[in-house]
Amino acid sequence: MRRLFIDPRCRRLIRDLERVVWKADGHGNVGAQLDKSDPELTHVSDALGYFVEREFGLRAPVGLRSEFIG
Repeated sequence: MRRLFIDPRCRRLIRDLERVVWKADGHGNVGAQLDKSDPELTHVSDALGYFVEREFGLRAPVGLRSEFIG
């Protein structure tokens, strides 16, 4: 199990993680995209996501290829 600890001094990141929400349709149903209507939000949390993917993302086991041979 991996955990992520965020320093309390990272105020903008904490604000992003607390306030960013999924985009909802006109009926209030939550969709699959983040609501990026507020230009002050999502930038810092996106950057964190890229870092986490690069450092801890899923990787194919050594020796396996993901392309089709045909």
